Amino acid sequence: MNGWTVPAKDICLLDAKGITGKPAQLGEAVSLKVGDSVYAVGAPQGLELSLSNGIVAQLRGELPPLIQTNTAISPGSSGGGLFDEKGRLVGLTTLQIEGGQSLNFAMPVEWIGEIKPDKKNYDLFAIDLYHKGIELSVTGKLQEAHQEVSSAIRENPQNALAYVYRAHLDARLGNYELAINDSSKAIEINSHFSLAYVNRAYVYYRLRDYEKCLEDAKKAIKLNSNFALAYILYGGSLSHIGSKNYQDALENIDKAIKLSPNLALAYMSRGAVQMALGNRSMAYADIRRAMELDPNSPEVLIAQGACDINFGNLNDGLNYINKAIELDPYLGVAYCNRAIVYLKMKRYFQAVEDSNKAIGLCAKRADVYAIRGAAYHGLGNEEQAMEDLKTSARLGNEKVQDALRKQGIQW
Repeated sequence: MNGWTVPAKDICLLDAKGITGKPAQLGEAVSLKVGDSVYAVGAPQGLELSLSNGIVAQLRGELPPLIQTNTAISPGSSGGGLFDEKGRLVGLTTLQIEGGQSLNFAMPVEWIGEIKPDKKNYDLFAIDLYHKGIELSVTGKLQEAHQEVSSAIRENPQNALAYVYRAHLDARLGNYELAINDSSKAIEINSHFSLAYVNRAYVYYRLRDYEKCLEDAKKAIKLNSNFALAYILYGGSLSHIGSKNYQDALENIDKAIKLSPNLALAYMSRGAVQMALGNRSMAYADIRRAMELDPNSPEVLIAQGACDINFGNLNDGLNYINKAIELDPYLGVAYCNRAIVYLKMKRYFQAVEDSNKAIGLCAKRADVYAIRGAAYHGLGNEEQAMEDLKTSARLGNEKVQDALRKQGIQW
């Protein structure tokens, strides 16, 4: 019998001879949604083949997600299978948070595919630190989670998954350069780690560096053609690069929906492209579907807010954006969209403040400079308004370029 372990993922892969049992059919954790029924099989207190049932309470972290469930998982059940209603393996039960009520977790089944034979064993102390980081992140303690995962990396600097998870935390904390560096380190350790490419692509997307996002998403798709989030990032980046790419963008996002029909971000992204195409009713239907699937996703809330703004419902749009900022204060697009609302409401000082926040998070946003320029114009500061419009033009805002060109103004 041969075995390979990746304790950072708490998984051991065994190659055993002579087993005649029928293997479990593999499902997808990315296809789960909150409220789905799941079943755990394990050996609590040594009682083999015990079955318990519950629901998916939440999906945590990046895709593929850590599965939070209220399914009973007692000592001895860790490492057992978590199955969906069709009997497909969707996760491996792994831990529970002490002192909580039914706060049990399972690793996504997709992680099994990331195991590389002959990979060396990791230090058990690093595993404990890594798990502490996951627990703290789930409870919203991002800084504490970052410290624990950083400790795990110090104990084992070859832990690719820990780098990816720390990169995810840095992105949520607005530390984008650190997130890129850690994702790159994970790729250096394991060049076939599709999640690391998707993680870095997501950071580039938030920074509006769409060319680099496309490159990483394409690599992830090549490594894992069933990675729905990679298609979303690829399609979303295409849509931002130019209107001629809208159809290709829709095709890629449709692939993501086919792979993961319950993934809110896919419908949100398709809705954004439909809105850009002027298909307002189709856009609204997709964004409403995304809201049904994940009403607490900051990205989805921002999309719903943008949709309301386009329909002239400024107060509703503002409420959705405020909620998104409360959940994720480091999303530049949220401040950009709120600045648009304030601009429409002629609240120019607040529009400038939010534009400054958006620029601080992402200095390459051409549209934000145009928004701030309009706000300065509203305040009567024509010199600063023109400077912002020129900056927007230099960053590639074609509408502003055309307007300045007609006035004979160089940028």
